[in-house]
Formats: sequence, structure tokens, C-alpha cells
Amino acid sequence: VTIVLVFLVVIAASYYRLSSQKPLYRSSIKVKVVLRSPVIGQTHIELAAGDYLATHMEEIRSYSVAEGAAKRLGWFDGVTDSTEKEGITRSIQGSITTQQVKDTSIIQITVTRSNPEEPRQIADAVAQTHLDYNVEERGKVRRSMREYIEKELVKAEERLKVSEEALQSFKEKAIHGEV
Repeated sequence: VTIVLVFLVVIAASYYRLSSQKPLYRSSIKVKVVLRSPVIGQTHIELAAGDYLATHMEEIRSYSVAEGAAKRLGWFDGVTDSTEKEGITRSIQGSITTQQVKDTSIIQITVTRSNPEEPRQIADAVAQTHLDYNVEERGKVRRSMREYIEKELVKAEERLKVSEEALQSFKEKAIHGEV
């Protein structure tokens, strides 16, 4: 009798637990990460150190990318309370996982939520926000490189001017026999 009673209690507890759980829905999207190292002449400029893919995976899971995804989805529309915005952002951030696809430069972004429509929307918004961020960062790198080249060009022009003046002075001295 005790065994039957324990069995019935376990069955009832299991049924209650399973029936009270909300189903979870997942959606994944894959993004390819390409390491581009700018080249000036034949010199490669190192942009970042460390594990490039791990850096991208951290960026994808970051608060700023989650916040950008929330904005892209319009989830902040009509929300003025900063605490509520932070809660929305943290909720998105907490639902994102990333994983490198074995032996590739591809990152799989997976979003898990209880609402069946949200995972795909969030995964797409996160991937697009990350892409936009990287385009912006590459633009910053290009601007920085252009500014560096412009400064170096000014220096080279100054050195050329000094050299031309020295050559002209030498020619004049040579003409007058002073060399």
C-alpha cells in the first residue's frame, strides 16, 4: 500500500510540474565573421589582439547590442521609464547565447523565449544590430587610418621641402664654386 501511495504521489507531482511549465521556443541565426586587416602599402596593420571570434561573441551578447535590438524591434516605443528599458534590455540580453560553428568563422546566435514569435525577431534584430555596429567600427578605423596617412603626408611634404631647399642651396653653392 505504501509503495502504491508513493507511486501515486510521484505521478501527481510529476504531472503538476510538467503542466505548470511554460514551453520555451528557440530560434537561431548564423553570422559569418570576416577578419579584415587594412593594408597600407605592403604593411598590415593589426587592429585587434586576442581571439577575434570570441570578441564578436561577447559583442553579440553585450548590453549595447541587446539595447540596439530592443530599439530596432520598437520595444522602447512609448516607454519612458529607464528602469523598464533596462529590464527589457536585460531580458533580451539574457535570452541570447552564442556558439562558434566547429572549425569555421561562423557564429550561431540562439535566442530562447517563452513567446513563440519573439526568438526569430530578436535573433534577426541582434544579428542586424551587430552588423551595423561592425560597419560603424570599420568606418572609425578607416577614418583613423586616413587621418594618420594625412598627418604622415604633411610630414613627408615638410621633409621634401627641406630637402629641396638643401638641394637648391647646394646647386647655388656649386655654381659659385663654394662646394
